[in-house]
Amino acid sequence: ALLSSLSPLAAIPETIRDAANDGDLKFQPISLNGKSAEPTHGTIDELLQSEYRSVREAAYRSYTDGYLAQAKTFGATLTSQVTTSLVFNRARNFANTFEKALFSDALGPRVYHAAMRSCREHQPLFHRYFRAKAKILGLKKLAEHDIEKVGAKLREMMPWIKQGALVDKAKN
Repeated sequence: ALLSSLSPLAAIPETIRDAANDGDLKFQPISLNGKSAEPTHGTIDELLQSEYRSVREAAYRSYTDGYLAQAKTFGATLTSQVTTSLVFNRARNFANTFEKALFSDALGPRVYHAAMRSCREHQPLFHRYFRAKAKILGLKKLAEHDIEKVGAKLREMMPWIKQGALVDKAKN
């Protein structure tokens, strides 16, 4: 009964984050087709996929700078969320936050550690993918603002996407 009566307090960090995220964040306008445009939560994905690297970079910088300007607010919100989680986890007799995080998904530690081990083992494959993507896009190295870019050259190399398939069935 006590924990349920405290649930409104547990929601405070998320309420603060939502208010900052939805209302207080300001992004600097960027130049888009000769006009000034302000990146928003609704437009950032499209901007990061622009064919123009300068647009991708400007959008990325504007968007991340908006969050960095609110770093203290988000930092304090995170601190309060972690503190709240620790109190509730202890009250519910979880040994640690890792145990609690796995509990909500009914995921055992062995499964989690196997997934993390697989990610580490396959990390070179991700690096190879990013090097290939940079080469296809004509770049020496991908920057943060290039990662979302999906160009025509990449789509041409993956005809199965046009067919609505997620993978090339001829190869898998």
